[in-house]
Amino acid sequence: MNLSGYLQIFHETYMRRQQEFDLTENEIIELLEGRYPQPLSDARKSLLLKDRIKNHMSELSCEDLTEDEAFSAKDIYLLYSQTFFEHKLFGKYDLRFQSLFAVLHAYVGAKYCFPSNPDTIRCLAGCAVDLWLIDKSCRDHVLGDRLTEIAAAARRLSYLSGHPVVIENGVIVLSDEFLTPVHAELERRMELAGGIRFLNRLFQNELRPCFDKQMGRYMIHRQSGTRSKPDETLEPEIPFGYLFQLAVKHLFPPVIDRRPRLGAGYEKLVQLATDVLLVFDVSRSYSISHVLIGIKDLPEYIERNSILDSLCLPSQYAPEFCMLAIEMYDKKRRALMPELACLKDVMRACLELPPCAEVTDAEIAQKAKLPLNKVRCVLDLFSLPWDQVNREYHLPLSAVNQWDWPLIQAPDPHRFFMLSPHFSGYGFCRRLETLLEERDPVGKRALGEELGKEVEKLTARILDDRKIPYHHNGFYREGTGKRNKNRVEFDFILEDHEHILFLEVKKH
Repeated sequence: MNLSGYLQIFHETYMRRQQEFDLTENEIIELLEGRYPQPLSDARKSLLLKDRIKNHMSELSCEDLTEDEAFSAKDIYLLYSQTFFEHKLFGKYDLRFQSLFAVLHAYVGAKYCFPSNPDTIRCLAGCAVDLWLIDKSCRDHVLGDRLTEIAAAARRLSYLSGHPVVIENGVIVLSDEFLTPVHAELERRMELAGGIRFLNRLFQNELRPCFDKQMGRYMIHRQSGTRSKPDETLEPEIPFGYLFQLAVKHLFPPVIDRRPRLGAGYEKLVQLATDVLLVFDVSRSYSISHVLIGIKDLPEYIERNSILDSLCLPSQYAPEFCMLAIEMYDKKRRALMPELACLKDVMRACLELPPCAEVTDAEIAQKAKLPLNKVRCVLDLFSLPWDQVNREYHLPLSAVNQWDWPLIQAPDPHRFFMLSPHFSGYGFCRRLETLLEERDPVGKRALGEELGKEVEKLTARILDDRKIPYHHNGFYREGTGKRNKNRVEFDFILEDHEHILFLEVKKH
C-alpha cells in the first residue's frame, strides 16, 4: 500500500468514530472496557486499558518484514506531515485527525513494524483512536520541529511563484515550474540591492561572527539537536552558497540603470533564500539521523545532503593551504606555461585581501612588488568577466562557474573583485588545472595522476612539519583463495596508543 491508501483508511476510521471524541472520561472507559473485555480495578483503569491497547498492537507487529512490506514509525510520521501541511496550506482535515498520528507515533516508536495490508492498517487506525481517547497527555504531541516554519515558508514562496504548493508522501514537492519564478524574483531583488552591497552586509552580519581565528575558517555547518532534548528548537540555516551565487551574478548593475543600490531589502532577501532551503526540507535535526536511514531511503538521503551542501555549505580552504596546494602544479606549469612564473606572488597578494575586496591591477602589482605587465598577464587568465558569471544560473540548483575562478573582472578592465580568500582562494588551483589541460589535452589523464601523487607529497610534508608520525602506503589486506584480488591500500595511517586513523587523500 502507498501513503494515500493508509490515509484513506485512517480517515474512514476517524469519520466513523468521530462522535466518540466528545465522550466524557467515564464514557470513554466504559466504551474501551467493552472493546477490551477483561476485569479492571477502579484505581488504575486508564493504565490497564493503555497496556491492553499496546498488547493488541504488539500482537499485530511482525519483525520479519522487508521495507516494502512494512508499515512503521516512518510511515506514521509521513502521514502526520501530509495532514499537517494539507491543514496548514489548504485547510484540509482538522487538528484532531492530525493528532491521531502523533499519538500513534508516540506508542509505536522504533518498537513495532506492521504488515502493510488493509486489515492491519484498519486495526491500527482503531488503536490510534483508542489511545487518543484514553491518553490525554499525548493529544498535543508534536512531530517535526520545523513543520510550522516549512509551511509558512511554502506559503510565502507560493505567493512569489504564482503556483500552488504540491504535497506528496508527506513532503512539499519543489518542481522547476514552481522554483523558476521564485528564483527570478530573488535575482530581481538582488539586482536592486546590489551584489557587492549585499555581500558586504552578509559577511559583516552573518559570517564574521562565525569565523574561528584559531581554526582559520568560517564555522558553517549543519545544526544538529539531540534526542534527549526533543523540544529543542533550531534556527534555520542560512543558505550562504545560494546567496553567494545570486550576489556575484549581480555585482555590477547595468550602466543604464542608475537607481541607488544601498543593500535595500537585505533581511527580506536572506529570509526568502532561507525559505527555499526550508521548503526543500534538507536539514536534519538529530545528529544520529544518518544511522537510522534504511537502504531504500539512501538515494533520497544522499540527494538531500547534496542539496544542503549546494545551497548552504560552500567549500572553503584556508589561504595558507591554497598556497601549499598550488605547488602541486609547479612541474607542469613550468613546462607548459612559463609566463606564469609570478603566479604564486600574485596569488599571495590576493589571498591577503579582506572579504568582498575590490582591487586594481596596479594595487596588486604594488603589493606583490612585481611589474604591472606580469601581474596583468596573471589577472587576465585568472579572472572571469563580470557579465559571464553564472549566466546559466536560473534555478537554485543550477550549475555555476563562479567557484572555478578566484577573481571577477569588473566592467573597468583594471579592477577586480574577490569574494573571499577562504571561499575563492582554491579557484587559483582550479583555474590553473583547466589552463594546463587546455595546453596539453592529451596529457589530461597524466596530469590527474601526477596531481594525485603531488597531493600525497604535500600531505606528507604537512604531517612532517607538524611532527605528526604516520605510515605511508604501509598497509594493505589481500583476499585468500582463488580470487586473491581484494587488495586494499591506504595512503596514510596515523596511530597512537588509543586510535588508528586510515587516511585516503583526494586532490579536491
